[in-house]
Amino acid sequence: MNLKVDKEFQEKIPPLTEAEFEQLKENILSDGEVYEPIAVWNGVILDGHNRWKIILGHPEIPYRVKEMQFTDKWAAFD
Repeated sequence: MNLKVDKEFQEKIPPLTEAEFEQLKENILSDGEVYEPIAVWNGVILDGHNRWKIILGHPEIPYRVKEMQFTDKWAAFD
């Protein structure tokens, strides 16, 4: 799947610290899958940017996508 990152959406979610990101990565690699689906709207990631970054580095890891429905970009921000 080819998901897109929109900086506006990415910046709406507080970033993880380096330690938090490394822990998330370790958990995902240890579990062998991404449990929490990546929320997307029209192929754009709304939530799950860190998980997506990890998946890009480890494409063998299974993951799910949850397609969200919104009338426009501003509704997606809410």
